[in-house]
Amino acid sequence: MNFNFFNRFGVLLIVLSLLFALNGCQLSNNKYSETYTEYFDTVTTFTVYNIKKNEVETVSKVVNDELQKYHRLFDIYNEYDGIVNLKNVNDNAGQTPLTVDSELIDFLTYAVKAYELTEGYVNVAMGSVLKLWHECRTESLNSEYARLPDAILLEEAGKHIDINSIEIDEENLTVFITDKDTAVDVGAIGKGYAAQKIYDLLKRLGYNDFILSLGGNVVASGTKNNSSKWQIGIQSPENTSKNLCTVEITNTSVVTSGSYHRYYTVDGINYHHIINPYTLYPENYYSSVSIICSDSALADAASTALFNMPIEKGMEFVSKTDDMEVMWVFNDGSTVYSENFESYIVK
Repeated sequence: MNFNFFNRFGVLLIVLSLLFALNGCQLSNNKYSETYTEYFDTVTTFTVYNIKKNEVETVSKVVNDELQKYHRLFDIYNEYDGIVNLKNVNDNAGQTPLTVDSELIDFLTYAVKAYELTEGYVNVAMGSVLKLWHECRTESLNSEYARLPDAILLEEAGKHIDINSIEIDEENLTVFITDKDTAVDVGAIGKGYAAQKIYDLLKRLGYNDFILSLGGNVVASGTKNNSSKWQIGIQSPENTSKNLCTVEITNTSVVTSGSYHRYYTVDGINYHHIINPYTLYPENYYSSVSIICSDSALADAASTALFNMPIEKGMEFVSKTDDMEVMWVFNDGSTVYSENFESYIVK
């Protein structure tokens, strides 16, 4: 499955201090672990403590079914029987309103709120622009020739990223993209949103001590083995085999965006995948931005937005946003922290 748009962040691989069972599922000492590789074109790991043997099948099915559901709803490349997803919405652009599932309505409504919250730095209507960059990046992997998107085509695509082109009718459950050249790409918030929804569902079902890492979007609840908080290693941009630091969390999420995993080189200059909607090009302020926030969807959106903001603007954004701590890593390896980020660092 070609689902590369969900990796558009080039998300920094986050190393969990918890040892996941990477070759299937395990149950021991009231601890259950499972790995899923078929969704979002990434690896998802899940571990829960204080679970009884007769609950394993239920919790496994819940996590699998939710991953599959959001994977299919957010897919912009493939159609599925019995589901109206974002590919159908994009294909229907400029035609007529399309009836969709209420969960897709909820997600797109959240996407509009994320646009407003981030002052337009997270814009799910950027599909036409992101497609041009994706094509060039993919082309460079299969050829010695690497190029930037044609400036004229990029400028033209940039005329079709108005989020107001996405008309959402919550009462009648319809979505209509009024501009036929506008396309939705939800890579900026899709994984974080799905991770948060799964977290919320597991909590409602009574599971309290668990951790979920959806392609590096980490959400953690309760404690590990009735004793300690969860420790999350944040990878060093300069040496990806090492951690820059380790943070300790509970009942919150950690999301990192980085420029050093998904990029390509043109004339000696690296161009990563996080595109500024105002310039239509990648910014070069940082090598990574890490967010600690209780809402994984918000953390996912904020990591993209902050990556495209100069530090002064980014710090102002964080100061006005409740329940968010940030670590910015500059290209020279230096770091800047929001007011309380360092209080989470344990090593």
